Amino acid sequence: VTGPLTGLMEDGDAVGIYTFGSVEAQIDFGEGGNFLVGGHLGGTPSDGVLPVCRVSIDGDAVGHISLVDPGFRPYAVPADVEPGVHTLSLSFINDGGGPGNDRNLFVDRLTVAPFDQPEGALRTLVTPGGLSHARVGAGQLLVDFVRWDDPGANGTKASRYLCGLLTALGARVDPPQRSTIGMDRFAIDPDVPWAEIRGGELYFGTLGGASVRARVTQAGAYRLALVGSGTAVEGGYPIIEVSVDGEVVGHAEIASEHSEIHEAGVVTLEEGVVDIRIRFTNDIQIGPDDRNVYLSRLVASPMDAPEEGG
Repeated sequence: VTGPLTGLMEDGDAVGIYTFGSVEAQIDFGEGGNFLVGGHLGGTPSDGVLPVCRVSIDGDAVGHISLVDPGFRPYAVPADVEPGVHTLSLSFINDGGGPGNDRNLFVDRLTVAPFDQPEGALRTLVTPGGLSHARVGAGQLLVDFVRWDDPGANGTKASRYLCGLLTALGARVDPPQRSTIGMDRFAIDPDVPWAEIRGGELYFGTLGGASVRARVTQAGAYRLALVGSGTAVEGGYPIIEVSVDGEVVGHAEIASEHSEIHEAGVVTLEEGVVDIRIRFTNDIQIGPDDRNVYLSRLVASPMDAPEEGG
């Protein structure tokens, strides 16, 4: 037992850790393999928060345990352990207190048990176990308990997370053929009082437009979409008109308060340079409610490519 404030509890069987500290023991894991490692733990809360402890083997963290009630109960995390003798430790990492309360961790005993997972069983990739996977034939089944399908304001982060995760797991991804034009390349019309480009995002706080010249390298039909968000007034969201070489080709209703993809129409383009223009068409303010729009990019996808979805 290590730490400045530790000691046996009144019953003489459990160790109390009253500030940052740890309990450790040398354990013979035999031939190694999958184990459940943890302890029979209890504790006291502070500000409604119970103790959290880090579980380590030879100083390397293999998981964290968050107590769910003050009474003693078993807790464990899975670990893949090499053969031989190793140091198993539980460290109290969230000590705290306030008037009339003190967060403490009580350790009755450390526990180790073999954990044989059958073929195809889910294995946790993170702790707490919000992400798991299982081998299924030549592929993998991925189970994610975070609602990335409804990321709200974190849509871009969710997409990056998913791409990074699938890449790390060895997934082969065939990206759709598409071209993207960032809004920082657009020029805002002169004399638009409430419009600017900030952080790569185009903001319209009033009626106005912006344009860009782009080169088409392959003739054909393209599906256009705008990525952005808007604020509603009386249930109505911003509407953006999209035109190419002076001809209106579609409109996009930016009907989300978080950044999402919004279809804007279909256009047939020839090879060469074209002028693309977007225009905010339905600005209004009623009392404190103000309809504004925030755009990050324009996406053009060949008509034979999959529809945009994230």
